[in-house]
Amino acid sequence: MTTGLARAALRAHRPAFAGTAVAALFASTVVSAATSVLLATSADGLPARARAQLAESEVGGMAAVLLIGSIYMSIFVIASTMGTAVAQQYRELAMVRAIGARPRQVRRAVAGQALAASVPAALLGCLLGGFLARAWCAGMKEHGLLPREVVFHPAWLALPVCLGWRW
Repeated sequence: MTTGLARAALRAHRPAFAGTAVAALFASTVVSAATSVLLATSADGLPARARAQLAESEVGGMAAVLLIGSIYMSIFVIASTMGTAVAQQYRELAMVRAIGARPRQVRRAVAGQALAASVPAALLGCLLGGFLARAWCAGMKEHGLLPREVVFHPAWLALPVCLGWRW
């Protein structure tokens, strides 16, 4: 049983939720790229020389720091843009509370708005992050930071990472 509050708010405040979606897109792209590079630079199945070169360049550590930092920062950015979008609705939310909406209905509407704005952006960002990670690895190979033996494959683990940290 849906009240339509989330749908009406998304229609009425499109620019505010577009900001949340863009923040989620950017964050998911960086998180996906960092996850893919981190998994691509694991030393599994590489010759000893390539493992030594990976350890010397510390590319895996760089990807881990980028991953942790981007998750940490994106939580605050997405929370603040979503908070701003919801704050713009204070009159509408007060009105629906005055005519009988329960607090649970309002919370459910806000959660629906957050999901509608961030999940499609996270999925698209995960896809874009795979392309970015491929280019990132190719660039590091050209500059000698990664051994030629490292083969890049997009990491499917990036998808639950991109979606999971939002909850």
